[in-house]
Amino acid sequence: MNVWFGGPCGVHRAAFDAAIAASAPVGGPGLVVWGLGQPFERYAPPPDVALEHARQCIVRAHVLTLQWGTPTAEAARVVHEVHRMRRPLRAVDVALVNDLERVTADIAAWLRSPRPHLYVVGGEQEPPLSPFYRRARGIVEGVLGRFPRPSSPS
Repeated sequence: MNVWFGGPCGVHRAAFDAAIAASAPVGGPGLVVWGLGQPFERYAPPPDVALEHARQCIVRAHVLTLQWGTPTAEAARVVHEVHRMRRPLRAVDVALVNDLERVTADIAAWLRSPRPHLYVVGGEQEPPLSPFYRRARGIVEGVLGRFPRPSSPS
């Protein structure tokens, strides 16, 4: 299972933290971290750079948008690109999630393929420990937990 995301906090940070907890390779070809060597928390790409990064991810990934209520303008731009590029999209309003197990099972079933790639986008710039961050991380962790962990080298 490979995970891509962009941005310094909110859903993006939740996806990053969930990938770390699931032992996803950080900085390798399967996990793109914004910043090019800069501290993750301090780097926010300009909108045109963020959209170009999104396009590069969209072309080879399933796209999961996680929002709290109305999508942000950035998330709406990404969704527009996903539709334009005819890629798989699943949108979840985490404020409405009552059954985390059912939601994660549904997303994992949607991702089933020989080598799934998931691009996680959306949300306000929420700090860790906000309700939005916690639910978004719970969803991504639940999805990653349904895929085999990478084997550790012997």
